Amino acid sequence: AKPGALLSPQGKILFDFLISRAGDNGFRLECRADTADDFVRRLMLYRLRAKAEIVKQDQVVVTVAWGDDSTPSSSDSTALADTRFRDVAVRRTYGGGAKDGGDPD
Repeated sequence: AKPGALLSPQGKILFDFLISRAGDNGFRLECRADTADDFVRRLMLYRLRAKAEIVKQDQVVVTVAWGDDSTPSSSDSTALADTRFRDVAVRRTYGGGAKDGGDPD
């Protein structure tokens, strides 16, 4: 997962998020739950006429494990490296309906 942000024209951070692949044609954007509705509304403004679907998924569960020796999840989940932490092995696990994952190219 890679970090990203949506800024105002003045450069103020409106939303920060993590982005990762979700299947062949999709992306997962992970943001704070209390800003998710506003974030989706803002993304809809930029979608315009593109054939893109933007969906909020409240049911996705995210767990974080610090270090390479962490116990793997036994649930049906996708693990991704969190690139914000270069010196520490951090794995983010998406379960509860999450699909294929991977860092965006």
